[in-house]
Amino acid sequence: MQLKKRLLQQLYQIYVHRCPPKSFTANILTKKWSAETKPLVKTVIEKLNVKPDDNILEIGYGRGNGFPYLFEKFKDGKGWVFGLECSPYMEEIVRKKYAVEIQHDGILFLDHIENIANLPYPNNTFNGIYHVDVFYFWQLDGMRQIVQEFLRILKPGGSLLCGLEMERLKKLERRNVLEADEYNPMRYTQYLEPAGFKDISITYEKPLPSSSREFILIKATKPSLTEDDLDPEKKMEKLEVMIKEKLALDSLVKSKNAMSRAMKEKLEDAKGL
Repeated sequence: MQLKKRLLQQLYQIYVHRCPPKSFTANILTKKWSAETKPLVKTVIEKLNVKPDDNILEIGYGRGNGFPYLFEKFKDGKGWVFGLECSPYMEEIVRKKYAVEIQHDGILFLDHIENIANLPYPNNTFNGIYHVDVFYFWQLDGMRQIVQEFLRILKPGGSLLCGLEMERLKKLERRNVLEADEYNPMRYTQYLEPAGFKDISITYEKPLPSSSREFILIKATKPSLTEDDLDPEKKMEKLEVMIKEKLALDSLVKSKNAMSRAMKEKLEDAKGL
């Protein structure tokens, strides 16, 4: 009984810190979580519709159980797999596990990052981004910026896919590991459209037709480029308009005249120029 209590306390600490530390307990628990979520990861990757030459990013890859499914899809192409993880311990495990794919084949690239609101990738890099068991750990006040970063690094027409299994998360809630508000799908979904994503959907999938398990998949797409986006003259016209708007707004601010609510919102948008 004392051992079980101690393990639950350590489990809670691992979740609180959101990054499994190197320890005997973390080794056991991450193996367990990895085995439990493997069917979910496979389902998410299948629904991502990966093509042989795609660049795909996994956020929070854990023990890297999703990577082999991607390697299989890339065997006849030139696709690359990227992984982001906040836990140095998980990164250490995965670098050893996939040393050939990293060093010899050159198809797997791992990055360690603690602040996911500032991703280390250029604009329009990935055809797809996916994550499982992650968004419940992100602070609500940073969710908007995180989702905007996903949009930035996705290629036009690229997909973002999040997978979760409610029954498993409810068990963690009963053990006081997670709170219901943390894994509520709307906590995440509500930020997708304001960030610029389109075709947002929530679907329910089973790993097998006969399975009693059910997964929730949240999918969103980055809008494709329009003809105006590709036309250099149109792009220059848009840039000129944006610059004029910013200068006008800056002038208004300096004049200290009262601004309407609509004008204030417009000013906030202009700050990103």
